[in-house]
Amino acid sequence: DDIQRSREDQAVFFRHALLRLTSGGRKSDIEAELVGRGAPPQVAKFILRQARRVIRSEVRKVGFQNLGLGLGLFLLGTVITLISLTFARHIGVWVIMGGLTVSGVVVFFRGLFQFVTGSDV
Repeated sequence: DDIQRSREDQAVFFRHALLRLTSGGRKSDIEAELVGRGAPPQVAKFILRQARRVIRSEVRKVGFQNLGLGLGLFLLGTVITLISLTFARHIGVWVIMGGLTVSGVVVFFRGLFQFVTGSDV
């Protein structure tokens, strides 16, 4: 019974730490809040460390997705521009997809930053 209650308390502490970290809370403040809610200091540090690991892992996943999305946008913009320029001699009109291409580069580098650092700041 005590073990079950302890696990439930730790789950509540962990959810609190995750919510506060994702809303921009400072590490020291969150740790103090956990201790104030009844977590022993060592447990509060451990829970905070684990919550930060989970957040970094999730940000890296998003970063990996952004790498793919950015690369896809860049390639799509480049291919459309090249195809348009190829047919420009016949049609007389061409399209330069600068916005799509530049957006792809920005998303790619943001994803690279997220993937490498695990931070979205």
